Amino acid sequence: MEQVYAEYNSARWIAICPACLAQGIQAAMEVKPGEVFICPEEHPNIMATTLMPNPRMPGTFNSVADTVLRTETRQAAIAAGEAYEVIFPAEKSEIEHVLRVRPRAARNWWAGVPLSDLTAENIERGVAHA
Repeated sequence: MEQVYAEYNSARWIAICPACLAQGIQAAMEVKPGEVFICPEEHPNIMATTLMPNPRMPGTFNSVADTVLRTETRQAAIAAGEAYEVIFPAEKSEIEHVLRVRPRAARNWWAGVPLSDLTAENIERGVAHA
């Protein structure tokens, strides 16, 4: 299985599809350790939802994950070799800790950026560590 590196973007871990990126498309999805990344552009049903009746409000519906369709899509993508192993940095917790003091939109990290650079940026921005 090919690999993709996780990035921290606006206080969440994401992966960006390398196949789409090569075509100038930035297709990304939130990821968690231990999960595989499947491109939502190439496999849109990986985010499939369905409507279920809302028991508290008759006549209304809630949008919920279509787990059957998502599972089928995941299995098809893995079988086709279109799933990626997500590589998280060894310093994942430390990166989150250093970035936690920043505004949400400024909590960003890319593979290869040393932790010392994040700390230096915090000092330049005048934010203290939590």
